[in-house]
Amino acid sequence: MVKGLEETVPLDFLSVPGGPFLTSVGDQGGFIHTDITVSPATGNMSQSSGFAYAPKQPGFIARVATDLYYSETLPVTWIKFPPTPDSMTNGKVAISADGSSVLWKSTVGSTHKCWVTANKGANWTASTGLTFTCNPVGDPENASKFYAYNPSDGYLYASSNSGLSFARAGQPGTGGAATVRVAPGFEGHIWVALGSAGLKYSTNSGTSFRSGNVSACDAIAFGKTAPGAAYPALFIWGKPVSSNVAGMYRSNDQGATWVRVNDTAHQYGGRGNAGLIEGDKSVHGRVYMSTAGRGVAYMDSSVPVTGVALSPAAFSAFVTATQQLTAVVSPANATYPSVTWASSNTAIASVTSAGLVTASAPGTPTITITPLDGGLVAGCLGTVTTLPPPSLTLAPGSGSSLVVSWPADYRGWLLQAQTNTSNAGLGTNWFTVEGANATNQIIIWPDPANGSVFYRLVSP
Repeated sequence: MVKGLEETVPLDFLSVPGGPFLTSVGDQGGFIHTDITVSPATGNMSQSSGFAYAPKQPGFIARVATDLYYSETLPVTWIKFPPTPDSMTNGKVAISADGSSVLWKSTVGSTHKCWVTANKGANWTASTGLTFTCNPVGDPENASKFYAYNPSDGYLYASSNSGLSFARAGQPGTGGAATVRVAPGFEGHIWVALGSAGLKYSTNSGTSFRSGNVSACDAIAFGKTAPGAAYPALFIWGKPVSSNVAGMYRSNDQGATWVRVNDTAHQYGGRGNAGLIEGDKSVHGRVYMSTAGRGVAYMDSSVPVTGVALSPAAFSAFVTATQQLTAVVSPANATYPSVTWASSNTAIASVTSAGLVTASAPGTPTITITPLDGGLVAGCLGTVTTLPPPSLTLAPGSGSSLVVSWPADYRGWLLQAQTNTSNAGLGTNWFTVEGANATNQIIIWPDPANGSVFYRLVSP
């Protein structure tokens, strides 16, 4: 026994996109974490049994303690809902996508109760159909839809009237975790962790379910979408079919492939009483897990980009010239180092996805890079000027040949020639010398039959 040391048992937690991380710990109260590396003020909210936010209005957050509270601003400021007609307490809360409806699920005595309000508790309407223990959730896109899973009969129950009534939909299977997850940004995408039966998900609001690429799944959560990915990051505590070791795994491709997040030295004794995991909605690759008395553990499964720069930091070029730029991303082991390139004025200078700049007209364009991972940006100021009038040089070659050359800055220009009789002078019968635009010199063999030969260099 250790005297004076209190265990910290998480009850629930929630990551709010662009907002705080909320936690509730048994006997300790609740905490609002704006920086998870710094301890928040002790007991800055009461112990809570459930959290929720409105996906399309993430500043609207609700929590259940003895009473139900909400906040519409960041930083969080809690306002208590008026009581339900039967003075219900505790339980779980769900919010519609736009925050217009709040659903409160609990029990009064031994009777399951569920209430809905569309005006922050000024009026409460009894919801029907959820006569079992569950953790309801709102659809992240359609404000009229709510869902709840019944582990006992194995059915998903769905509402399409803002939570006023629920009815059976599809049947993913019995014995799963009561906490189901919906995919941010996708209407009707519902995922259910089924323990040793694996993982099932629906893409049609629970009408039907298909199996995930998982052999065992005890908990599931969504986090911030990976740079360049089309589906939010998916976390499980379980075993993908590709592994025989249980642990924390992440998928960036809707469960097609999985990578291990933790290792055998960081299992933390399992997920404890709450049995939860939660993906960070603001930091890709970060996931939280409840523990058996050791608080909330978190793991980072990707290395974020913390800095970007361009080399060189500025450049000068003549019209038609090219300039290679290099993106410098730090740290060197960033998980997603790719960047996108852009020019402030493509009529002056364009840039390829490999950083090659082509100057087209006089001006001062800015070339920028933006890493796929995060909102950082780096810029490089260019100065494009017109080339001075070109000059051609004639020099003796081997034998009777001559070498016609011009500065390398004019590579790509067209060498043109005309031949006339000796007393005709300069005419208009110019023709382009084939292949000259690929170099900056050619070898000619003068023909005595030509009275005069003229050369000029023109911009393409």
